[in-house]
Amino acid sequence: MNRNGDNNAHGSSGRQQGGARPNRTGGDLTITSEAVLVSIPRGDEELRVTYTKARTSERDVSWHSIRVFWKTQEGEWRPGKQGITIRARELEAVVKALQAQPEVERDGDDRMPF
Repeated sequence: MNRNGDNNAHGSSGRQQGGARPNRTGGDLTITSEAVLVSIPRGDEELRVTYTKARTSERDVSWHSIRVFWKTQEGEWRPGKQGITIRARELEAVVKALQAQPEVERDGDDRMPF
């Protein structure tokens, strides 16, 4: 059993790159490429931003994901349960919103209050 409470050896997503899995329409979704754009250490975890391209029986799709990964006792990185997927058509609006954030005064402490 992994940290997420399931027995899936591939983490919560249950797939490996290039593998097919059912999508919402019942067809297959085949991952054609997946790239880690940035990995940011967070203690014993890391925050990863990835870009994925896939193909369904009807069309090609792509998306960005932001997810926290954790390391197993064997030293392998596994995806956590929580994450967010941003569709390609949503990316521009998300980037604009993040760039528009007013400057925040930093006290040097990046820890979350919870």
